[in-house]
Amino acid sequence: MRAKVPGLSAALERGQWSMRAAADSDPRRLPFDPDLMIADPRDSCRQALSRGWTGPRAIGDMDWASGQLPGADRLLEYELRLNTEVFADLPVTGICLYTARAAAGSPATLAASTHHDFPSADLPENGTGLRARPLPSGAIRLTGSADLDSRTELAAVLAPISRLPRSVVNVDLSGVDFVTADGAAALAHATVAMGRENRHLVLHHAPPHCARWRRCFPMSAGTWR
Repeated sequence: MRAKVPGLSAALERGQWSMRAAADSDPRRLPFDPDLMIADPRDSCRQALSRGWTGPRAIGDMDWASGQLPGADRLLEYELRLNTEVFADLPVTGICLYTARAAAGSPATLAASTHHDFPSADLPENGTGLRARPLPSGAIRLTGSADLDSRTELAAVLAPISRLPRSVVNVDLSGVDFVTADGAAALAHATVAMGRENRHLVLHHAPPHCARWRRCFPMSAGTWR
């Protein structure tokens, strides 16, 4: 790499560039824990700023996420939290490189689709396209359909959303084109489960036909806005 990248040796000497093997990065402590992993980019960014660098950039090879590592189901939670807990208040640019080999609905595919430049064409052909993306406001936008075909993906999305360390989690449903009774039941279950912890899952901009589900699931009616 030194031979192919002009100035790399000088950048290394200045502390302007560093590289770690995947084994020494995210998967070094298993099970994968977003609480521990989020501290790493924050610390790295602060160190760079303290040394006078004004625009830190981080690139992560996420190919390891395609495996069945313990805690991989929390990868989506990690990606959603990065936006509010790292990028929102630090001048850092991050690029996550996911493999195209990830299976539909897998933690790696769901996590990759949180990125705003992730094209629909890159979704695996046997997937429903349900995804979750963070908004600048801190809310989470769901896109796709919440139906029988996406039951597994919806559960995989709602679990990390429910674990976000916030007293109120706002979910924008404006990108959801259809919600079946099965999908509404999953949303209702998530709101009730968070309510037991004195936290709130608030659903915004639901499709018009969701009015019927408010009546079918009165225990969560107050969460639909």
